Amino acid sequence: MIEATVTEYESVSLAMPAASARALARHPAAGLTVTPGEHEGLWNVRASSRVGVITAGEVRLAIRPKVPIASALALMIDAPPGEKWLDEDAPLDEATDLLRLVVHAFAVSLDRAMARGLCREYIEQRDELIGVRGRIDMARIARRPFAGTGLPCTFDEFTADTSLNRLLLAAIERSARAASVPGADRTLLRRCQAALDGVGRDGDPLAWYATWTPTRRDMHFARAARLAALILRNLTVSDSVGGISAQGFVVDMNQLVEAFIEARLRVALEGVLEVRGQYGTWLDEDRKVQIIPDIRLLSGGRDLLVADIKYKVVGSLEQASNSDIYQATAYASSMGLTDAVLITCGPEHDGARRVTLRHSGIRLHLFPVHLAGDNANLRRQVGAVADHLAALAFEPEMVG
Repeated sequence: MIEATVTEYESVSLAMPAASARALARHPAAGLTVTPGEHEGLWNVRASSRVGVITAGEVRLAIRPKVPIASALALMIDAPPGEKWLDEDAPLDEATDLLRLVVHAFAVSLDRAMARGLCREYIEQRDELIGVRGRIDMARIARRPFAGTGLPCTFDEFTADTSLNRLLLAAIERSARAASVPGADRTLLRRCQAALDGVGRDGDPLAWYATWTPTRRDMHFARAARLAALILRNLTVSDSVGGISAQGFVVDMNQLVEAFIEARLRVALEGVLEVRGQYGTWLDEDRKVQIIPDIRLLSGGRDLLVADIKYKVVGSLEQASNSDIYQATAYASSMGLTDAVLITCGPEHDGARRVTLRHSGIRLHLFPVHLAGDNANLRRQVGAVADHLAALAFEPEMVG
């Protein structure tokens, strides 16, 4: 196996078979650019904003985030305040890839949750029985009085075959099929899988998870469920590219950062401003050119601010690209707003963080979020941005 590591947006030269190079280039989730190198058999592989692990044929490529790996994991998990989701002894060195860390955290957290007891619940069942159990289904008898020899009954069964357990089982089976999972974690996964004997398969377990709110009865599984959902969304183990077997655990850092900031702003500004993410509007009066700002901030149904999130290390407006500035100010202009916001990845640098555009009078504000530290630190930083946005949104009203 040829193993290599590359950081997002950077390149690495690899000696590998042409078939593996083509498989890496054509992998649907990897976002890699693969070009011939200086010598035969040598290939240049450039990463994009997608990080994780890709295995194609004889090659296993770990794509590391440019932010600290602990911070990237904190963005993925977005755990509640105070929740310690990764053990102190979990490996976080430069050689560790995201897949191994996520599966390790999932296996450990699930094993500990199951030690407190498997979640069961009463689920309504319908069956034809020899004797009465629960309630006799009189409506079914009336519809088909001579349909069978059994007595149709409706009853509640205390079972482990629940939506939560089907989610966990699906993630266990997906993780166990990943080639790079260490033996100790495989042992934990097998033990947990054995405990879920009798739990059925769900064709789309993530559909249930999207609407799940933990209760006191199943709260101890919340951490394992979040990791299970992360695995099911991002880990593929059965791709075939050009006849080459391929696996991948890939997360797009652009989307991850945008989703985290949007979610945290929504929580921090609840009751103050309405936060709409990726909510489209129109650039022109004839509504022919659609624009989709990352964040719109409203009050009483009226737009007050528009913000664009950029996964770029920009700590002052002098460092911002012209295209990013044009995009944010075009949003504000088309929406009739006086303020546009760029939310970037810090840290802050000396320089302007607010400028006023000539002629239009639109003010452009920059708020950097330094993607370093644990989940609590990231939440604090986004909370500080929320405070700035709230003050900025109501500034004209206070002045008036």
